[in-house]
Amino acid sequence: MYSYSPGSDELVFHMEGLFFANGVTLGPGDEYVLVSETGHGRIHRLWLKGPNKGRSELFASGFPGVTDNISFNGRDTVWVALPALRDVRVAQAPALRRILAGLPRRWWLPERQTAFVVGLNLQGEVIHNLQFSQQQEGVPFSDITSVKELDGRLYLGSLVEGRVGVINIQ
Repeated sequence: MYSYSPGSDELVFHMEGLFFANGVTLGPGDEYVLVSETGHGRIHRLWLKGPNKGRSELFASGFPGVTDNISFNGRDTVWVALPALRDVRVAQAPALRRILAGLPRRWWLPERQTAFVVGLNLQGEVIHNLQFSQQQEGVPFSDITSVKELDGRLYLGSLVEGRVGVINIQ
C-alpha cells in the first residue's frame, strides 16, 4: 500500500502483501488509517501519529464476507460493507477468479443475495450486525459496497442497485 502527496509529488510505501486493498478511512484524530483487505476479509490499521507511527497491525478479521469500503462515523463506530459472502476456495485460486470475472455475472453470482453491514467499535470488535438474505423476506437492498452514517441513518451504496439504501439506526 502506498500514499501519494500531490503537494510534494511524493510516493511513500507503507504496507505489502495485501490481497486487494480496497476501502480506507481515517480513525479518531487522524491517528491511523484503516485499510480493508477485500481478498482476505479483514481490516488493517496503519498508525499515522504517536509512538506507533509507521507500524501496521490487524484491526479486525474473521468476517464471513468480503470486506469492501469502510467509514468512520467520527465518534465511536467504523462501518464495514460486505457485498458478498466469502468463498475461500475462490479466494485462494487466482486462475479461477480470472475465469469467473470474464463470464456474465448471472452465471457465477450466488442465487441467494445478501445485504450485510457491520459496525465495529474502536477496538475492532463487532457491535452492530445488520444482515438480510433473500431466503428470509427478500433482500430490500443487496450487494452493499459502501456505508456512511449521517444524522442517525446509514446510507448504503451497491454494485447492483439503482438507488441509495437508507436505514434508520436511532
